[in-house]
Amino acid sequence: MKTNAMRAAIAFLLVNAAVTICAAQQPPDETLLELQSRGIESYKAQQFDKAIDAFSRALALKPDDAPTNNNLGVTLAALGRDRQAIEFLERAVKLEPEFAEALCSLGTQYYNIGEWKKAIEFLHRAVLIKPDYVLALNNLGSAYLETSNHREAISTFERVVRLRPEYPEALWTLAVAFAREGNYDAAIKHLRKAIQLKPDYLEAHNNLGVAYYHQQKYKEAGDSFVRAIELNSKYEDAIYNLGVLSLQRKQRADALAQYGKLKTLNPELAKELYRGLYKGMILSLRNKN
Repeated sequence: MKTNAMRAAIAFLLVNAAVTICAAQQPPDETLLELQSRGIESYKAQQFDKAIDAFSRALALKPDDAPTNNNLGVTLAALGRDRQAIEFLERAVKLEPEFAEALCSLGTQYYNIGEWKKAIEFLHRAVLIKPDYVLALNNLGSAYLETSNHREAISTFERVVRLRPEYPEALWTLAVAFAREGNYDAAIKHLRKAIQLKPDYLEAHNNLGVAYYHQQKYKEAGDSFVRAIELNSKYEDAIYNLGVLSLQRKQRADALAQYGKLKTLNPELAKELYRGLYKGMILSLRNKN
C-alpha cells in the first residue's frame, strides 16, 4: 500500500510572479504617465493597494490602454483576486492580441488557478510572438507538466536551458520533467549541473536524492538528503526522505532519529513515517513535482 507521492519541490522559476509590469506606450498626457509610473513603483515596492489605485485612475483617463489593463490585472493577481485579474488581463489581450507580455500574464494566471488548457493556449501564443520569451517558455513547460505532457514539457524546458544555460532553476525544472517521464539518468545529469552552478541549491539536492533512490543507488541518495539537511536542518522533505531511505536500508535507528525530528517540525509527516516504522507500510518518498 502506498501513501502520498514523492515530495521534491519543483520551482516554476517565476510562475507565481509571472506578472509583466509594462511601461506606458506614449501616454497622451503627463497625468496619465504619472499615474502609470506611480502604479509601477508601488507594485515594485509591494504596495499593491496603492498600485491598484494608481492603475485604476489611469484607466479612468484611458480605458483602452492595454499595458495599464495588464498592470492592473497583474496587481490584482498578486492580491489573490484571481477572477478580477483575469478580467483585466483578457481585456488587455483583446485590445492588443499580439501583446506577448499580456498573453504571458493571462496564461500564467490561468496556470495559477489550475486551468491548464487555457494556460497552455495563452502561453503558447506568447511564445509564438516572442520565441525567446524565457518566462513564457518556462511557464508553458510547467503547464505541460501539469497535463502530464512530458515530451512537450521537456522540449520546452530544453529551450529555456539553451536560452539561459547559467540559470540553475531552468536545469532543475528540466530535471523534474525527465523524472516525471521516468528518465532518472537525465534528471540526475541536469540536477548535478544545477548544483554545480548553485552549490547550496537545497531543493536540487533533495530531488537528486529522490532520483538516486529510484535507481536504488541508496548511498548516493542518502548523501544527497544529508547534504540538503546540512543546508537547512528544518527541511522537512529531506528529513522525511532520509527516514524512508533508512527504513529501506533496514537502518531502524536512523529512521527513528528522523521521526523524532519530524514530530516537532511536521506532525503529519511524522505520522507517515510512523506507519513505516511501526505498521510495516510501504512508504514512498515525497516531492511536489
